[in-house]
This record gives sequence, structure tokens and C-alpha cells, in this order.
Amino acid sequence: MTSCRQKRPWGRIVAGAVAALVLVIAANFLFASAQARSRADAARVAEPIRLAVDFSKPGTYTGKLNHTFCNACSDYLEIITESPLTSRESAMEIAEGLKGHLTIAEPQGTVITEQSFGPKFGCTQVASDRWVPIIDFGHFPEGVYNLNITVDAGVPRLTGIPHSLVGRYQLCGIEYIPAEILRLLGIGGCSLSALIGLVIVVVTVKKRRNPPASLNAVM
Repeated sequence: MTSCRQKRPWGRIVAGAVAALVLVIAANFLFASAQARSRADAARVAEPIRLAVDFSKPGTYTGKLNHTFCNACSDYLEIITESPLTSRESAMEIAEGLKGHLTIAEPQGTVITEQSFGPKFGCTQVASDRWVPIIDFGHFPEGVYNLNITVDAGVPRLTGIPHSLVGRYQLCGIEYIPAEILRLLGIGGCSLSALIGLVIVVVTVKKRRNPPASLNAVM
């Protein structure tokens, strides 16, 4: 009596291994996409620094700047008044004439950026009925820094108006592009893995329904 040894389906085994590998890579892309989107969402509401200040007169203020996002379109300090400024004009006027300079340094003392500000200011809209004047503080690596801001000439119109200095990130949408690219790669990888798996299933079913003619012979 002779018998033939059944061959292993090496093609399907290799294809299955490739599908599993593609699925793992795709899952990593999706995870990285979620992380990137989460970081951008957190940056949208982050406050790298908040300081109580009095810009109605000369003075110096220091604080820790916790810089957590370096891909924003713009990084700036908002001058936020307790009473809302309801128009662009009022936001620009309330800080007009303010002059000073700021430095941002590493904990060891190395200065990362140094710049002056005033007497004219830009502003941004933070709500439908609220505007604030802003001071850009530049782009640099993430980390914890010391911010020192010195007012050389204050603005008397801020006298008696409680206000503070708050760090913000301005996101314009491009910060989400890496997350979207990673998401598409992840979806594409999952689709490819599923397609390979479907082909394996179809081939396996066909093989079982139409087995090759037996070459066994009984002597």
C-alpha cells in the first residue's frame, strides 16, 4: 500500500502572515493618529502660562512657561481683561502705548528667545463677543522655560482694570494633517489586511469543495 503526503498550503500561510503583519502596522498607524489628534486637541485649550500682571505701570513679572506643543501656527500671550473687550478696535486701543520686552530661558539660564513688544498690538478673537490683544512669543522646542516680561512703559487706561497674561496656541488646521495622514494609512492597511484574509478564506473554501483527485492506490 502506498500513500501520498498532503502538501501544506504554503501560499496561504505566507499570505496570512503578511495580512497579520499589515494589520499590526495599520493598528500602530491608527494609534499614532489618535495620539496626534489628542495632542492637537489639548493644545487648542492649553495655557502654557498664566500670570497676574499690572500693565498700567512699569514692572517685571516672571513665571514658568510649560511649552507642550511646537507645531502651532502661532504661539502668543493674551492680555485678558476681566471685563470683556467686545471689538477688535477696543482690544487694540486698550493696550496701545504699552512697551516692554520679554525673554524666555531654559532652567539653566540659556536664553531661547528675546524680543520687545509695543507700542502697537495685534489682537485675536477668543469668543463671538470677545477680543484680546496679543504678544507673540515665537517657536522653540517643547519644554519647561522661565518667562521674564518687563514693562518699560505702562498704559494708564488699564489702571483699576484687573487683567492677566495667558499663553495660548493658535491652531489653523494644518496641525491635524499628520493625524489625518496616519489615519488614512491605518484604514488602508486594515482594508488590505481584510482583503488578503478574504482571498485566503475563498481559496480555502474552494480547495475543500474541490479536492484534488486522490493518487493513493491500494495494492
